[in-house]
Amino acid sequence: MNSYVYILILPYICWSASYFFCSVLKPRRFLNHPILTVFLLLMVSVPAVMLLKTQNVTIGTISIQLLFLGIVFIFYCGTVSRKLACYFIYAISLTLVEILACNILVLIRPLWAEVPIAFNEIYFVTDTADILCVSLADICIGVLCFQKESALLKRCFSYLHLKTFLQLLYPVYLPIIAQQVIISLTEYSLFPALAAAYWILCLISYPVFRKGIHVIQTQEEAAIFRQHQLQLMKEQLSLSREMEKEYQALRKWNHDVENHLLSLSYLMDMEKYEQAASYCCSINTENTSGNTHFERYDNPHGGHYESQIS
Repeated sequence: MNSYVYILILPYICWSASYFFCSVLKPRRFLNHPILTVFLLLMVSVPAVMLLKTQNVTIGTISIQLLFLGIVFIFYCGTVSRKLACYFIYAISLTLVEILACNILVLIRPLWAEVPIAFNEIYFVTDTADILCVSLADICIGVLCFQKESALLKRCFSYLHLKTFLQLLYPVYLPIIAQQVIISLTEYSLFPALAAAYWILCLISYPVFRKGIHVIQTQEEAAIFRQHQLQLMKEQLSLSREMEKEYQALRKWNHDVENHLLSLSYLMDMEKYEQAASYCCSINTENTSGNTHFERYDNPHGGHYESQIS
């Protein structure tokens, strides 16, 4: 695409990469402000790599890919497969947003220009209105796309497998590659065959994509089931602890009641009715009055009794 477009959307590209990677992957501990740190690093390094791309397109493209891969592997935690999956998801999403913005330009350009523009000519636009339109469309669509996509992946990225990502990404990415090949060969005799191959590739990719969607649903249901099981186990453990506390409190209460009954029985056998009545009154205020004291008497038949002392 035109270099002026990349200059205008440079902050959006740097923000989308930092926001997407920090939302999906876990930043390393030495990053106090991961989004801001990665954003500033990209704002400094991406222009230098783009300058290299103007000298050699192949080396520049490889350098950009290595730059983003290096940031993913250096600044974020996770397995190699998850880091690669996160990078490819971002790269493919960025490409899809760019293609959608170009298609929007093709559709609405007749509003201010009489001459229509083909899709393969968008990469060489020089008109200011075209540059501003495709840049603005790219930024608006990209911001919305990466916010929604990062929120979705943050929820399900932990339990999705690499095979699932491949089933979703490559059926989308391969037709895009085929489309770019067809655009570059529109003037050659191979165009009809390439167009037929493109549609065949789309038809083949559709069942794979549907299979990936079905696998995601299955894995999400399994993850939700495991979360419910874990929550149920936590509730059972909490209930078990509460029951244990209640059981201990009940045993203590039974022990206290048994001691009170033994004391009253001893006082009644000794015909100390006044002390027995006083002892019964003291039982009601034993847990509420802090100034009440009891004197313990040994029972020669076993046990003890307590009498209240004012």
